[in-house]
Amino acid sequence: MPRTVIMSVLAQSVDHFTIEELWHSVQEIVPEIELSTVYRVVQALIGAGLAGETRLPNGIRVIEGLALSHAHWVCSSCQQIGHFSDSTLESLILNLNVSLRDTGTVKGIQIVAWGLCLQCQERTTKAPPQ
Repeated sequence: MPRTVIMSVLAQSVDHFTIEELWHSVQEIVPEIELSTVYRVVQALIGAGLAGETRLPNGIRVIEGLALSHAHWVCSSCQQIGHFSDSTLESLILNLNVSLRDTGTVKGIQIVAWGLCLQCQERTTKAPPQ
């Protein structure tokens, strides 16, 4: 049952979870579930290709339902996480496959880019000089 609940939480959410955040979400459904159980199930889901993990520039590891080609952007100020468009990645994979045609084939890709979100950019430009 824990695998089913954890998979369901991941599949029904567009959020990126730390292990602890996922654990708290799953506890709303299965209050007695242990953090170690969530950790083991997540490792198995990642190994089976049913969940993905990304290490953000700040070192935090986030888990989400998996899309094979996946690119994130992270605000380096507020840590907001967003996604690139699929067409951007499709073009990149196509170009990589052309470049690697004598070496192998790219099936998926994960990218993490960082910068400032619009809200943090506004805050930075409106901040009085020190």
